[in-house]
Amino acid sequence: MINVLYFDLDGVFRVLGTSVLGHEPFKWDAKKNGKSVIQIVNEDPSVCERLPAYEDMLHVVNTSLDSIFILTNQLDSWIPYTERWLEKKLEIPYQVVYTSGPDEKLKFLQKGDILVEDYPLFKSYDQIALVNRNYNMVVPNPKVRIYGAPGLKWVIEQYGNQ
Repeated sequence: MINVLYFDLDGVFRVLGTSVLGHEPFKWDAKKNGKSVIQIVNEDPSVCERLPAYEDMLHVVNTSLDSIFILTNQLDSWIPYTERWLEKKLEIPYQVVYTSGPDEKLKFLQKGDILVEDYPLFKSYDQIALVNRNYNMVVPNPKVRIYGAPGLKWVIEQYGNQ
């Protein structure tokens, strides 16, 4: 039995890398004009409030869950803008923990928990429902691979908070 279903934000619900780079990258550490996504956003953190959403994915959580728990890596300067983005986009109560890196998210997971995530460099994907993106197609054998909103709906139905 699953204890908690956690969600990442960027790459799952918010279109960060693709928006900043102008295309969905095939490499996690893709750059534009020699700058990483983080470097570009750091030049104007307010972009975090204006980023588009994966609206179909948001619709699934807004209509399928009573509340949501988000674990997301955000720099301090991004957080106020991310908070405003969440207030605009989520229609259900939410809790957010801002982490300093992907591996910190894993420390929250207890036995039976699942993290819905797009990050391609974890050592293990035993507790990861991986949202399919170009840059994570090389990840072998995640617990579940999510292909769009129907896949997310299935994960919530199978593993959702009980």
